[in-house]
Amino acid sequence: MKHYEHLRDIITTFFKAKGIDVELEPSGSRGPDVVGTNATLIGEVKHEKELVRDLHSFFWSSWNSSKQKFGGKTFEYRLVEHLPDDVNNLSDRAKGWIAVIYGQMKYMARNLGVSEAWIVYENHLLFEYSLQEAMLFLSSHNLSVADNPEHIDHVGFMRITFLE
Repeated sequence: MKHYEHLRDIITTFFKAKGIDVELEPSGSRGPDVVGTNATLIGEVKHEKELVRDLHSFFWSSWNSSKQKFGGKTFEYRLVEHLPDDVNNLSDRAKGWIAVIYGQMKYMARNLGVSEAWIVYENHLLFEYSLQEAMLFLSSHNLSVADNPEHIDHVGFMRITFLE
């Protein structure tokens, strides 16, 4: 099942302008949502319904639960144990973004032997403030850095580099 078909043209146009051909969901839900076919590139796509779910504490809780195992996360792994204590001062949405970026995306990048990944997110006007809050936290602790967000229509794109 192709979850991001409605975003295909926007995503392929964005990366084509950078000289990169991409394939969407080449491995279904078992790998990156975006993969470069003529250059090293991986990315995670989040459509609006996923963001509403993931940024409303669901994803943060999942990445910190000893009762959850999924996508490479073991029962023992708790994301919060790998972050500075002031993560608790962030908004729920920012913590959700940290679970997406520093949990899901970092795990994926590390397993594929790359240090950067793209986040592609629908309805950037609704979700970008909390994304930037999360990135400010991660960069202030030298965990990751990001380029300024770019946009096509209602879709945001941000390249993230993992520093450790």
